[in-house]
Amino acid sequence: MIDPSSLANLSQVVTKHIHLDWNISFDEKKISGHILLDMLTCVPDVKEVILDTSYLDLKSVEVNGEEVKYTVAERHLSLGSALTIPLPETIEKEGTAFQVKVVYSTTDKCTSVQYLEPEQTVGKKFPYLF
Repeated sequence: MIDPSSLANLSQVVTKHIHLDWNISFDEKKISGHILLDMLTCVPDVKEVILDTSYLDLKSVEVNGEEVKYTVAERHLSLGSALTIPLPETIEKEGTAFQVKVVYSTTDKCTSVQYLEPEQTVGKKFPYLF
């Protein structure tokens, strides 16, 4: 699969399910926590996972519970930054399930989340995140 709006290696791996564990601070306007991705290889001999990111503060990355080193590419103007996660071992067989966990927090430059102050909402009582 080719997606011109993504830096991810979508032809090699697919995400079957995501598990989010977030703490949301409306005062700091920050989301922190982790995402656990249930992934499946689409082809044989997969060596890495590439994910799309945008202005995240990455803390750690694990593959099947094992911490791995990762790289974040220079930012592309409209696509963000590619997070490249090398797998501890090449996954030789197509259809192999594995998990990737990314621990991170958002930053004040994040492009995918926005906050409204209570005064900016219809009810004027609670902040809003979108």
